[in-house]
Amino acid sequence: MSKKFFVVVLSLFVFISTAAQSWALSDYEYLTMKNNYPPYARAEKRLTRIWNELKQSMSTSDFQELRKSQLAWIRGGRDEDAEIYMERDYSRAEAYTMATEARAEYLNDILKTYYME
Repeated sequence: MSKKFFVVVLSLFVFISTAAQSWALSDYEYLTMKNNYPPYARAEKRLTRIWNELKQSMSTSDFQELRKSQLAWIRGGRDEDAEIYMERDYSRAEAYTMATEARAEYLNDILKTYYME
């Protein structure tokens, strides 16, 4: 492999990594929205309430599977969901609020299913 090819590939990798991170929600942004944007705080509160209900309702093994899914959503799925809204010209705060509301609704559907069984 030539040195020039290696530099081009490395540069492309750095660019892609930086671009992906540029729209990811940082811890600071998360806390700022949670503390200063009431719609986001309400969405987070609902998500947390539903999560706690699921934890109480589900078997340990089922909850551990759901926990894996939730961690994956927090690590990247949330950003991907919010990016879709930002591409539609919603603000960052609005996009993350809608992504969080959608996740809460998804978890609420699981909770309803659990109570129906």
